[in-house]
Amino acid sequence: MDDFELEIKRDFLQEAKDLIQSVEQSFLELERDPTNQELINSIFRFAHSLKGTSRAVGFGQIAELTHSAENLLIEIKNGKIQVNQAIVSILLTFNDKVSEMIEGLDENLDAVFNINELVFELERIANNEPPLGGAVALPAQLMSSEPIVTFTPPSSSDAKWEEEEAPSTDHETLANSAPVMSDESAPAVVLDVVPELTPAFAVPGQTEKTPPPKKERKDDETLRVSLNRLEKLNDLVGELVILKALVENSLDSMGEHKTSRSLGKLCKEIQDLSISLRMVPVGPTFQKMSRVVRDTSALLEKKVDLRVVGEDTEIDKTVLESLGDPLVHIIRNAIDHGVETPQERAAAGKSEAGVVELMAFHDGNFLVIQITDDGKGIDANRLIEKAKKKRIIPETAVLTEQQGIELIFHPGFSTKDQVSEVSGRGVGMDVVKTNIEALGGEVKVRSRVGGGSCFRLMLPLTLAIIEGMLIQTGTETYVIPKGQVQEIIKLNEKDITRITGRVPYITLRNEIIPLFYLQGDFGNVKRPEANVAVIVTQGDVTYAVGISDVLRQLQVVVKPATKEMASQCGVMGTTILGNGRPAIIIDLLNLYMKRVKKETVGLKSAAA
Repeated sequence: MDDFELEIKRDFLQEAKDLIQSVEQSFLELERDPTNQELINSIFRFAHSLKGTSRAVGFGQIAELTHSAENLLIEIKNGKIQVNQAIVSILLTFNDKVSEMIEGLDENLDAVFNINELVFELERIANNEPPLGGAVALPAQLMSSEPIVTFTPPSSSDAKWEEEEAPSTDHETLANSAPVMSDESAPAVVLDVVPELTPAFAVPGQTEKTPPPKKERKDDETLRVSLNRLEKLNDLVGELVILKALVENSLDSMGEHKTSRSLGKLCKEIQDLSISLRMVPVGPTFQKMSRVVRDTSALLEKKVDLRVVGEDTEIDKTVLESLGDPLVHIIRNAIDHGVETPQERAAAGKSEAGVVELMAFHDGNFLVIQITDDGKGIDANRLIEKAKKKRIIPETAVLTEQQGIELIFHPGFSTKDQVSEVSGRGVGMDVVKTNIEALGGEVKVRSRVGGGSCFRLMLPLTLAIIEGMLIQTGTETYVIPKGQVQEIIKLNEKDITRITGRVPYITLRNEIIPLFYLQGDFGNVKRPEANVAVIVTQGDVTYAVGISDVLRQLQVVVKPATKEMASQCGVMGTTILGNGRPAIIIDLLNLYMKRVKKETVGLKSAAA
């Protein structure tokens, strides 16, 4: 296989991945609007294009399978077969199989797949014979159910909202188009750039004195770039930020403050641009969840509407790639454990269809993913009893309601007595907590019996470069993320109230706030006097951290900590300062949150 053939195969696979993701939404939309002829035509054009292009690049099995799906779509297009949930299910099964084949071919271009059973089933249904069942069988009572996925625009007036449409035009045969050149076979992302187009050869019939007509450039032209190249660019920009800090120190010492500021501004712009290239919308990941809702609700014989808000919110691609599994677990749990059956909801005075809302928005340096359902909520007392019965907690343990709710994150804990296809193994929510915390994020849950539950995933916008604050504690300097700092106040000994056996506290605007000392808790055996308190607020929890001084704000490149350092609670990573010395980046949330929850209740009781 020569380089050109290899390149067009790789390019096809990448394009096909994007098409498969978008057309899944078209299949789900068809289930809600089965007589939409424009949508049917669009899906048919997709299948026809996929068949022709896959055959052109030598992927015969994809072409064969798509041909069978195309036969079914022709019958739907001509009105001989009516769309229902079973028809959409077989189309989704076809979509899943093509996606599986694309992933397999991406690993091995000579991979062979078993498609006979699915081809046979597609042909049977195309001949108007009833489905054999198996993977596409669904409960009969759900065959005429109401639409299960709806989309609600964001509440903010300035937010952009555009629903992704299915492909509406035929794609040219890939073999006749210019391949996208790449030196690697790594995944690629699409960048919003406008390349300069230079004719590579003279147009027939024109003289050298008459240049060919210049192609008009579109504002939204895109270029596919290897993700490895972006990774390398971000690494280089990180090194540039470190070098900039060193040069700025030298320039400032020579009195060249204007030059130093200009250098800093230029580096900041380059840095922001490099980070933005890695930022991608959460929309495609959110759209995948509509399929999860559809399949899970059908399996459990429930009616569930999915409402999506903030699809255009952007996050670092590396972070986004780790978000899929936690979302699947939370949404499946919401439908299984939270949302009641139609009969139970009717008895409780609720609408038959439950609602799961998936929302994304920015909060400081964090992306917040919020999953809310209007189900029966989490019964903390029941969880506590179950945990005691399974000896997860001692029989004599006394837990608050919130502590009881958070038992759902305990490894191996499940309220189900029997393992089902959806739940019962006690690993789902443990996976959520582990994956999110591995990204430097946090999971929060609130619930009310009869009123539903709300899960919040707090995620860093990027793992590469953060806004930080250089602080001093005793003789040591550390960096803390600026996004974790609510405010900074001067600290006097007379402002501190000390209680025997408990952490001290300060009172700020009539609120009792526990006070911890970074000097004693991190890096120093002896606790020097703290002159400043950093106020940290996360959700409804507020606490103060006493330090010696805040030196300045700065941008830092986050480098992985050593294995020994990473194992220590509160270490987010390391960085290189402007003077060339390394510094530890401290995660104040991770360092103190477990202690804060325990201490806050006791302090309020003692203060009262």
